[in-house]
Amino acid sequence: MEDKFLIVAHSQGNFFAEDIFNQLPEDIQQRTRILAFSPFTNFQGISSDKYDYLLREDDFPSRLKNLPAIAVPEDQHNLPSWPGNFIQSFFPGDRDSHKIENYLDINQYPQGSQEDLLVEESFEQAKVKIQELMNFDSGINQQEQTINQGLENSSDSFFGLPINNDNDIFQV
Repeated sequence: MEDKFLIVAHSQGNFFAEDIFNQLPEDIQQRTRILAFSPFTNFQGISSDKYDYLLREDDFPSRLKNLPAIAVPEDQHNLPSWPGNFIQSFFPGDRDSHKIENYLDINQYPQGSQEDLLVEESFEQAKVKIQELMNFDSGINQQEQTINQGLENSSDSFFGLPINNDNDIFQV
C-alpha cells in the first residue's frame, strides 16, 4: 500500500496547512497534498500540483484579498456564488455561507433548493479534486517495497511485527 497524505483545510486553517506542509520532511512533502476550502492563501512556494482548492468569488477570502497578508488564488474561482452574497460590502449578506458545511454538508438544505444544489456541486467537485490530488506515484522507495513483500497475506502481523491478539500489543 502506498503511503499518501492529504491535508484538508478551511478558511484561515489553510495558513496552518501551508505551514505544516512546509515543515514536513522532504520525503513526506513528496507524498502529501492539500485540499483547501475557501483559502486565505495561495500557497506561495508550494508546487501547484501539491494543492487544489474550492473557492467562491463572493466568499470572504475573495472579498478580503486586497488586505495585507491575504493571498487568495487570483481570479481562480471554481464554484458559483452563494445566494445572498451579492451585496458589495466588507461583510457579505449571508456570512454563514463561508461555513465549511456550505461546501460539504449535502443534507442541510431542502432538496432541490438553490443552496442544496450549490452544496452538492461543491461536494462533487471536492470528491473529484481529492481523486486528482491523490492520483500520483507516492515515491515509495524500493527498500520499503522489499521489506513489505510477502506480508500482504499475513493476518498475524502488522508491518512485519507479530501481534499478540490477547491484548493487541506488538511483540518484538
